[in-house]
Amino acid sequence: MGNADNMQHPTEKYGWIHALTIPRELKWKKGKLFQQPVKEMKSLRGTEVIHKDVVVDRHLVKLPQVEGQVFELEVVVKDFKASHFSIKIGEFSKITFDQKASLFTFERKRIDGDGTVEKRHCVLENVEGIHIFKDTSSLEIFINGGEEVFTSRVYDNLENEEIAFSAENGNVKIDISKWDLKKVFS
Repeated sequence: MGNADNMQHPTEKYGWIHALTIPRELKWKKGKLFQQPVKEMKSLRGTEVIHKDVVVDRHLVKLPQVEGQVFELEVVVKDFKASHFSIKIGEFSKITFDQKASLFTFERKRIDGDGTVEKRHCVLENVEGIHIFKDTSSLEIFINGGEEVFTSRVYDNLENEEIAFSAENGNVKIDISKWDLKKVFS
């Protein structure tokens, strides 16, 4: 995983720029390639936090112990009665599903700090689940069991560990499971 642009990456001062993605299991379903993290990724899970039947509306919802820089997060959508549903991750990343437009969007501020917001989109009829892996320099998002996947380098403010949920024009009921990921290398 890497960026094809010519901007300077913060990791260059440590002698590296690109990284491998999470190992994935690939399946052909419904005439489409689905990608999911391999089940062995579960061995990296640390402390688990679960919140059931969380109702998200226009107010920014922050939940106890759902925060961090290095984590795995699963969001199961139980009832979607809103026009938009968003998850803000840290200071610079946000994912949004626009139900009316059937559009899922990942956005982040450019890593060179010029304030420009980059956006990537995919068309989806609905969102049933979102599975996120985040570390200090990458973000991987698996939507609807791997129907769509976003992978990106992100260099967030390490002081901002916020994960916040919101919805517009209605509400969304979700279940959330979050794990801190164990450090593999010292």
